[in-house]
Amino acid sequence: MKTAQTIRHAFLLRRDGFSLLEVVVVISVIVVLLAVIGPAVQNARTAAQKTSCVNNLRQFGLAAQAYHETFGSYAVARPYISVLPFLEQTALSTVIASGGSPESSPTVFICSSDPLAFPARNNVSYGLNEGDGRFVETTVNGFYSKLFNGMRLSSNFRVVNSTSKDFPDGLSNTAMYSERRVPTVDVPSLRSASGDPTAFSWYVDRDYSMPEEYDAFRSACRNGIRDTMLPYLALTNSYLNREFGYNHILPPNSVGCYVGRPPTTFLFPFYEGSIPATSLHTAGANVVFVDGHVRFVSNSIDMEVWSASGTRNGGETANLE
Repeated sequence: MKTAQTIRHAFLLRRDGFSLLEVVVVISVIVVLLAVIGPAVQNARTAAQKTSCVNNLRQFGLAAQAYHETFGSYAVARPYISVLPFLEQTALSTVIASGGSPESSPTVFICSSDPLAFPARNNVSYGLNEGDGRFVETTVNGFYSKLFNGMRLSSNFRVVNSTSKDFPDGLSNTAMYSERRVPTVDVPSLRSASGDPTAFSWYVDRDYSMPEEYDAFRSACRNGIRDTMLPYLALTNSYLNREFGYNHILPPNSVGCYVGRPPTTFLFPFYEGSIPATSLHTAGANVVFVDGHVRFVSNSIDMEVWSASGTRNGGETANLE
């Protein structure tokens, strides 16, 4: 009897724990589950971020249309502040108009997949379409100016907003806003910047400032003829004073390049160069067109088709299908 009790007691003790084999099996199952579930969770998160950014751009498009219906023009003079009342941000608009300092960016200004976009810094993850990078030098009222073929009419007369009549190419064929990553506020090493080249603006091998050198500049920038980058001259990240947006010289997520060599002063015309649409979405970026529809544009889009979609009056056919 005693022997039977001893055996039963030993059996119970053995069942209280796990064998090494059982532990290995359980760990293996957990690893397999993580391998299966992890990518699915990441894909779901990525899809949610992309959807959020699309919704933001759609709101931009609707706000711009509402602004046009109210004032008869598109808000390109102050492309972010002007549309605040039409983004349910009337209180914030009032604070800014009275000279106050806002505490943060509205949620609609931040793309959740933009890692350096911080509301507390008044960042904005989107940029206004400035055209295909070609401009006409002219004189308006005795002042030198540059006329652009995107949403903006002129570099020096920003108070002159564009109207629907300025888009003979069609509202559905002309981009309005696109995603534009917020660049770093720090100056990284050249090696570090080379690891993420589309996050910075680079100087090309020589000056390509002449109009007839437009195609040569695009080729030099796209094919990697770059010397140095200067991220601290990148466009301002705050929607409060950010005026210039992005252009259609090169397709989305291409490397950005200044058209000439390093400037000697900070009066450098930063808009002369490739300022591409950029995002961290896989293989492309979201764009809202003037008629309000949003489209995901692939990085591999034909360069001339993309260029055509950036002009309001170029006479091109921009078939993005």
